[in-house]
Amino acid sequence: MLLGVDVGGTHTDAVLLEVTGPGLARPVAASKAPTRERAVESLTGVLGAILAGVDPSKIERLTVSTTLGLNSVLTGTADPVGILATSGPGLEPDSAAWGPLFREVSGRQDHRGRILEPCDPAQIAKTAAELKSLGAAALVAASKFGPKNPALEDEAAKESAKATGLQTQGASRLFGGLNFPRRLAGAVLNAAVKRLYDDFLDDLGAAVAKMG
Repeated sequence: MLLGVDVGGTHTDAVLLEVTGPGLARPVAASKAPTRERAVESLTGVLGAILAGVDPSKIERLTVSTTLGLNSVLTGTADPVGILATSGPGLEPDSAAWGPLFREVSGRQDHRGRILEPCDPAQIAKTAAELKSLGAAALVAASKFGPKNPALEDEAAKESAKATGLQTQGASRLFGGLNFPRRLAGAVLNAAVKRLYDDFLDDLGAAVAKMG
């Protein structure tokens, strides 16, 4: 049997399929429940209903999809993300485009990744603490030409996490392309929804374990 679950912003749906041949399956049962604040409630509800009287050992695969991250962005409930950016040659980052939680910090490297100015750990720690006080729930460290040499990002991320206790990510460790605005945007989006997906995976694990 195959089990599919979709967790949406309003409802959580599940369908159980029985494999009848190579590439063939027929629906056996379906279930729907409102999506709760913590997904474990919704998942336990639909799985409990759909697996009633079914031997869990017959489930060969569980496939899960969710729009929780997209919903959080559209509704403005994703985590606020603070940005610590080091600079380099060329156009400087436009702070106005990134909102009130953007700060340029010490550290500078050229287009080959050669460090022209090291990070100032004390200044970075102070800036990270300021961003946390302004409401940042996660932090991103981003450096121009970071994929050529992520050392400045790594240092900024380490000092920021140590000073604030917040989850801090280096943009170039997530996205290796040289388009700085796109790399930064991707890292910010990832940081904004990461806690949500961490919670979702915990809830999914708990629900599946409960169902056997």
